[in-house]
Amino acid sequence: MDIMQSTPVIDNRKTMPSFHPTHDGSVISTIRSRSPHTKSPSPPPTVEQVLDYRKPSLAHIAPALEKLGITSLDHLHAFADLNPETRDRVLKEDALKLGVTPMEWALLVDRLRFI
Repeated sequence: MDIMQSTPVIDNRKTMPSFHPTHDGSVISTIRSRSPHTKSPSPPPTVEQVLDYRKPSLAHIAPALEKLGITSLDHLHAFADLNPETRDRVLKEDALKLGVTPMEWALLVDRLRFI
């Protein structure tokens, strides 16, 4: 029996990354690393963060919105998708009673068009 035929060949060589030259002479490597510094996906923003995103901040009206039942980003999306007539009939009056000013209401409605 021939030893070369009965012994499996094990290739312990690692695959070398390929390098691609760029126009300026530098190279781009195909090495893919798993850096411990790689950030995991960030959690979705909170209602307060969305309200605070642009200036002027509306984060201070978050408690009033919470009393209206708007407690999550999904609720903000639903609020933004409401027919304006329905939104004003169902929510606006109560929001104003809770201390939201007409200007803040207008800013909120305008801002939510972009979320």
